[in-house]
Amino acid sequence: MNDDITIRTASKDDLQTIVDLAIQWEREGSTVGQVTGSFDHYLSESGYLIVAEENQSMVAFLAAQGKNERLAIFGTEDPYVELEELYVAPVRRSQGIGTLLVDELKVKAKTRGLNRFHVYSASRDLHKVIAFYARHGFQVWSIQAYANNNHDRAKDDIFNRSVISVGEVETFCHRFENLAAAEDFSLVAHMVHEKAVFRFTDGDFVGRMEVQRAFEDTWSQGADVVDEKYYLSDLQVLSTDYDTATVTYTYNWEGKRSDGTFRITGRGTRVIVRVEGELQIMHEHLSRFPSA
Repeated sequence: MNDDITIRTASKDDLQTIVDLAIQWEREGSTVGQVTGSFDHYLSESGYLIVAEENQSMVAFLAAQGKNERLAIFGTEDPYVELEELYVAPVRRSQGIGTLLVDELKVKAKTRGLNRFHVYSASRDLHKVIAFYARHGFQVWSIQAYANNNHDRAKDDIFNRSVISVGEVETFCHRFENLAAAEDFSLVAHMVHEKAVFRFTDGDFVGRMEVQRAFEDTWSQGADVVDEKYYLSDLQVLSTDYDTATVTYTYNWEGKRSDGTFRITGRGTRVIVRVEGELQIMHEHLSRFPSA
């Protein structure tokens, strides 16, 4: 599944792309207090800056720092590695890329004689984070909690937010499918993010207005089709968290033209984000299955 993924050490030329990914992470709001900073210091002799690429496009990064400070859990002043940043783009989550990055960090640290690791996380989805690191030999040794008497717990964002459910995602996808069948973009405009990127066979369409143009062009080209039917099948929700979800599916377009019936099928990948409580499509990628 990850044969097309390349793991390598980052260089100065990668810094801006890493910052861009970090900004995307910050905007997701998945980590409390996440603020994007500089990554230059991870290129030092004591630092580790590792990236994952797919077709020469960066999809994830890991940043860590070698430290000599005394850490109570280790009981000695032996140096260790602090894993400070690990981010995977939504479309490539739950596919083993985080594991590839952590494994690479361990290999690189071992060459420097370091075998102890520490990680801190303020994720809103701690259960997933703990489970991920537990698979890599990490154990929980401390806990931090907070209370704020000036806020109603029921209204507190951290406690009140819930992970997007599989059912929500499936309902959203089928609702979009049904509304789009009316071939009136105003019915689905609120379900498309204003900065969405849709990738179709005939090109990329960036922003809601460009996506609208692409839909309307497609609809006009199918004006001569009768008994038209467009539907999704084999819908699989790959991952969900508080603000994002990733889905794959098969799309099916059937109908009749003057020269006979036709059926076109292909694969689709959709990245969904939650904005102010509402789900929206941030990315859509469609490609036809090869002709028989």
